[in-house]
Amino acid sequence: MIFETPLDTYNAGQRFIKKKQYKQAYRCLEKLLHEFPDDEGLLTEIIDLCLIYWENPKMALPWLQKLTSMRNSWVDYTSLCQVAAALEKITEAKKHLKTARRLQKKQSWKIHPHGNPGKIFAELEDFIKFREWKLTEKQNIKTGTDVMSTDSKVRLKKERKPNIHEKIKTPAKVVPADTANPPPFPKPEPIPVYTVPAKISPFNEEIFRPFIEGGKSTLKECRILMDYMQMTVQSGFDELLCLDAMSGIEKYWYQVETVKKVLKQFHGRVLLCDEVGLGKTIEAGMLIKEYIMRGMIKNVLILTPAPLVSQWKEEMLTKFHVEFLTTDDPEFQADSQDFWKNKLIIASINTAKSSKNKPSVIEQFYDLVVVDEAHHLRNRRTLSWKLVNQINSDFRNADRL
Repeated sequence: MIFETPLDTYNAGQRFIKKKQYKQAYRCLEKLLHEFPDDEGLLTEIIDLCLIYWENPKMALPWLQKLTSMRNSWVDYTSLCQVAAALEKITEAKKHLKTARRLQKKQSWKIHPHGNPGKIFAELEDFIKFREWKLTEKQNIKTGTDVMSTDSKVRLKKERKPNIHEKIKTPAKVVPADTANPPPFPKPEPIPVYTVPAKISPFNEEIFRPFIEGGKSTLKECRILMDYMQMTVQSGFDELLCLDAMSGIEKYWYQVETVKKVLKQFHGRVLLCDEVGLGKTIEAGMLIKEYIMRGMIKNVLILTPAPLVSQWKEEMLTKFHVEFLTTDDPEFQADSQDFWKNKLIIASINTAKSSKNKPSVIEQFYDLVVVDEAHHLRNRRTLSWKLVNQINSDFRNADRL
């Protein structure tokens, strides 16, 4: 398979998935990962392809091992545990489950897409026991075809030599006790069924303000927010919450579809390459607003050419009602070192890459980084490219590369 660009390869892979040609889809993603070996989004997609669509845990194992080594998340270790158990690597599965338990205590803020940690760990333990029993059963059946040792056979032959006229009886097959009466496998806990209709609607944005501004909240408020975040993430991105929270914007269908695709398929890491005037800034603002409303991000850094700093601030405030601090504000002039510790920042990329500010910028962790006029980063020898490459972030969007 030969494709002109990585995007062509990716689109071909998506078409193969729709046609259920999973082997060809795997080759497309594998080719992309050879070009972009550290792309977490692509790693997640090839793992989902192998486990969910293809049902081939053996092919998913090396990619899952690489993903866990990159971000060391307890959620990934639960998947690695399940894959190892499915491949009858019981010792490794137990080791991964132990690691997942240990990391979960430190990463309790990370939510598993399939349930609460206690339930997930219990299900994994049952699955490991089941696979361990199946493996033991296989071994017993294999050894049961010849249960007598070589020494015993020689001794029996010396003690009794059968008469040639005597009819030799075929010995009955010995069935191991464990195979005849296998231990009962524990029944899974029944899933409760509720008949009460439920309607999920987004909370008012004020609920996120204490977290964005670094204020204090009660334990009850934190639990409510965590439950809300879990429900919104699990519900997918078929309906955007940000559409009703914007003002003064004419919403075009192609912008809405672009934002949905970035959220669902690219997991927030994308290049927006539309023609001039089609609204790439609006699309980036919609992504920021959607992530904030879902409680998925708190720290946002927008890097833009110096003349556009004030324009970005005005757009985000008037159209998306999100207030950023900028490198043009008095706060930056007063203390340029502590300025980078703020949650929502719009910065001139020339200011950020300077020798004075760069150490403070790359020292911080940002949930989302947006780079405007990203075509200036094509040369990897420039200071701008080196700055963006060193920034730590979960999501990264670029405009006009």
